[in-house]
Amino acid sequence: MPGGPAGPAGPAGGFDQTKVTYVQGTATSVQPFSSSGQAVTLTATCPAGAKAIAGGGFTSIAIVGASLPASDGTAWGVIVINPYDNPLDGLFAFAVCAAK
Repeated sequence: MPGGPAGPAGPAGGFDQTKVTYVQGTATSVQPFSSSGQAVTLTATCPAGAKAIAGGGFTSIAIVGASLPASDGTAWGVIVINPYDNPLDGLFAFAVCAAK
């Protein structure tokens, strides 16, 4: 139980939605793993001064190996493999970015 009078009110806090943006990476065609032998990293990059706080991707029916922020926090990456015989078109990563 407090022993003294209440102090002055502090500054207003809260969430500023104007500092949050959605960024979509470039749509990419991913070749079959059987012919390329490679996984593909899809990337969505945040605007200057912003950090990725969440992200993911539209990966159709590709296998997702990982979905994670870049080590410096400025982008989101999704690593995919196409296990099928035909290219998968229009795959992309997205990021939810927040500025200070």
